[in-house]
Amino acid sequence: MKSNKGITLISLMIYLIVLSIVIGSVATFTRYFYRNTNETIFTMSSSQKFVRVTEFISEDVNSGNIERSTISNDKIIFYMNNGDVHEYINMENMIYYVAWDKDGNEIAEIKLSNEIDSFEIKQVSTTPVKIMINAVISSVQYNSVFIIK
Repeated sequence: MKSNKGITLISLMIYLIVLSIVIGSVATFTRYFYRNTNETIFTMSSSQKFVRVTEFISEDVNSGNIERSTISNDKIIFYMNNGDVHEYINMENMIYYVAWDKDGNEIAEIKLSNEIDSFEIKQVSTTPVKIMINAVISSVQYNSVFIIK
């Protein structure tokens, strides 16, 4: 009598063909998934960079502690009532936040954003002080307006 242990060559070939079809389908799906994920992350990261910059500026503006401000094309300086100075500087395609206490000691230096294509700061009006920020980050345009009371 013949033993039926093991598999035949034909059944092995069928298993390999089915396995290669499954692996090919999974590979196609994952390649499509990761390509779309990278595009979404690229867009989200540029908006997150702008939001991070505006969060810091909003916190200072909404604090109500700004005594006076100096605004140029690449820098905003807020002089606070307690003597602290908060600077937002556009330098080498990066936005920095630097805080100084009333004695001139550096409290913080934080890189808020990088890969800035352009960053423009304009004072739109003086009473009340209205600041407009236009930024291009990773080829995406962003705008924001702040009113200092």
